[in-house]
Amino acid sequence: MKGIMRKIVAVVAVIALALCVINVAPYAASADIAVRVGKTTYMQDDKFTAEIYFPKAYNKVAALDMSLSYDTTKLEIVKVTPGKGLRKARDKQVNGEVFSENHNIAGKVNWCLSGGNNYEFSNDFAQITFKVKPLAEHGSCDLKLKINNAYNSGFVDMTDKVTASNATFTILRNTVNDLILKLNKEGNGYIITDYLCMTYDTVNIPDEYKGLPIVGIEYAAFMNHAEIKNLTLPSRLQYIGRESFAGCSGIKELVIPQEVTSIDESAFERCTGIEKLTLPLGLETIAMSAFKGCIRITDVELPFTLKELGAAAFRDCYTLNTVKISKNTSIGKNAFASCDDGLKFITVANNKNLASYIDSLETKPKTEIVKDISLGTLKNVPEQQYTKSDITPAAEIKLTSGAKVDFGKDYRIVYVRNTDIGTAKMYVAGINGYGEGYVTTFEIACKHPEVSKVISKEASCTTKGNYVVTCKLCGEKFDEEIPAKGHTPSGEWVIKRRPTITKTGEKYMLCTVCRFRVNITELPKAYPDVNGDGNINSADALIVLQYSVDLNDTIKTEEQFMNADTNGDGKINSVDALTILKISVGMEKI
Repeated sequence: MKGIMRKIVAVVAVIALALCVINVAPYAASADIAVRVGKTTYMQDDKFTAEIYFPKAYNKVAALDMSLSYDTTKLEIVKVTPGKGLRKARDKQVNGEVFSENHNIAGKVNWCLSGGNNYEFSNDFAQITFKVKPLAEHGSCDLKLKINNAYNSGFVDMTDKVTASNATFTILRNTVNDLILKLNKEGNGYIITDYLCMTYDTVNIPDEYKGLPIVGIEYAAFMNHAEIKNLTLPSRLQYIGRESFAGCSGIKELVIPQEVTSIDESAFERCTGIEKLTLPLGLETIAMSAFKGCIRITDVELPFTLKELGAAAFRDCYTLNTVKISKNTSIGKNAFASCDDGLKFITVANNKNLASYIDSLETKPKTEIVKDISLGTLKNVPEQQYTKSDITPAAEIKLTSGAKVDFGKDYRIVYVRNTDIGTAKMYVAGINGYGEGYVTTFEIACKHPEVSKVISKEASCTTKGNYVVTCKLCGEKFDEEIPAKGHTPSGEWVIKRRPTITKTGEKYMLCTVCRFRVNITELPKAYPDVNGDGNINSADALIVLQYSVDLNDTIKTEEQFMNADTNGDGKINSVDALTILKISVGMEKI
């Protein structure tokens, strides 16, 4: 009943499409000022930029009041940016130029400017980034420019003489709003379980849902949606489930995404409208009856990666007359039954799987033999530098036969996930006079050629700091250690403990940053040979005694002072002189 109802309701699609005719305003080269958008259609949730611009140079007004109106039920403003042309025109105004821009009024953006002389406008006036609202009604949507007031430098009213052109585009329903999805078991992707709409002929399934890729389509999710004529599958799709598109007879061109590895039983059975079928390199399984009854397919190239072609996979494809097939593919019973009477297989020599299949047939199809490009070696691809763009290394093939093969003539290359950092895959497939191929992988890495650094932790004299480093190319963030700065000695000694004739002393400097004690140094014991003659005697005692009462200034340096200060009390007096006398006569030892 579900399938019958879908077929009946699909008729509504024709009526709906008639209401959604795209009506796009031209770039309005004849207008003085115009608005344009980049595409003719936008989906719900899309962001796009509308540009207000002058199609040709214009210099007739000194004052201009202009507004752009939009439908607030369909659009919301993200930001408004003045264009370079507007900024350049304003820079030339020298007599009290006035400018205002207002986009706080719902449904309208308004510009008002005036100056002492006529503005010289050209190119872009402003850019407005819009977002299509999630539940915006599909159909036509307008952006309308209106000239409210315009005057030239002679105060002549030019309002009716300045012409403006509008833009019209079509809002399409976001297909994801019509899907029922569930998270896969691994939690790293979503699976489509059902499609609820039966009105639209175009289905563009997004690559992601809630930040994760859409990786699978389950049983009968799109079954009997005959209204679908244009189908875009998500780029990260990995498998297409049983009967998922069976009976979708309106689809004319089918491109299976590059990462799909399996197409399940009857997935596209009775898709009678398909005229062109593109299968990805990397596909491994086409299950039973997957394309059964696709009566308009005339030729198909099965990828060399295909391991299993199920029974009746292309049965009743009445116009299918050319099939390129790999020696690696096992062929199920009746896989090509009831195809074109002139069916021809293109393959390499010694394809035992194909030979076995042909032997089982009463009517023997023709076979065309091509050369086997896999009889050789493919040189490993070295690590590639990330660039934000697709990385497309060349293939170096060395055939055992010694024959030379050329890219584009003898083989083609398909890359998978070759933009982002990580492991990319590369398929090399024989074309024209060659069949089979190679599969290899290569790494894409960023060497962070230019980075910015932000200090997240300052280094101190004794502890390490940290930078948060951001690569300007790939955006990766990582930590980088900042070495400890080390202490900065002040250069001035501080005496912690003065030496005596029996004990050493100690001195240090202070760090100018953290005031920590650094350069701690031991001071030798005092040796009161004050006059430096190598002996300690009464002459030294006399010098010390005289110095203590300011009768001489023989003791000049800190070292001399510490040697004369025998008890380390920081003073030189008669006590020190007496101690020296005692040392000189052996009554005191040092």
